[in-house]
Amino acid sequence: MSDERTPEQIEADLARIREEMTSTVDELVNQINPKENAKRAVADIKEVAQETGKKAQATIGEAKQGDPKAIKMVAIAGAVVLLVGGLIVRKILR
Repeated sequence: MSDERTPEQIEADLARIREEMTSTVDELVNQINPKENAKRAVADIKEVAQETGKKAQATIGEAKQGDPKAIKMVAIAGAVVLLVGGLIVRKILR
């Protein structure tokens, strides 16, 4: 394969490659940056919490309408909350 590019074309290619490499390095630095990782983790946790809250509200609504499965889920969740709360209080009082 013969390379019949002009020096200007070669320089343009090198400049383009340099830009691509700079962009790639910036992305890699962003991925390993602890502050950015913490921001992403917080955003992920917020998203999961919002989804869980919506699901919980829907289940409570279904329980209010008399859905046996929803009532059971709300009762189990309440029992878990009471158990965990009791364990926390017990730990504090010791």
